[in-house]
Amino acid sequence: MGEARHHMIVITYWKPDTLAKAWQKAQKLQLTPTTVIASAREGWLTFYITPDGSKEGWTESEVWDDRRLEFCAFLEEECPAVDYVLLEYGGSDGRPPLIVRFQ
Repeated sequence: MGEARHHMIVITYWKPDTLAKAWQKAQKLQLTPTTVIASAREGWLTFYITPDGSKEGWTESEVWDDRRLEFCAFLEEECPAVDYVLLEYGGSDGRPPLIVRFQ
């Protein structure tokens, strides 16, 4: 049995067309992005990529890890001004949350 450890990506930018490009890539990779949410002020836009639900060590978990890393590489190459953070958190092993990757 594997340990449940969640991985989530938060993506924020102010230009709708650029954020839409990122959102479409997340959809293409089947990463279950949320709808885009507008900030209360200043016009920032954000969406999240939800955890996949698989447990660490499972083959399915590795597939989702690869998809998330592919998405992050896409952001860095194709949307370099977009802010994002890939977080790892949860589980019963007592490990603190971890920032895995960011831009």
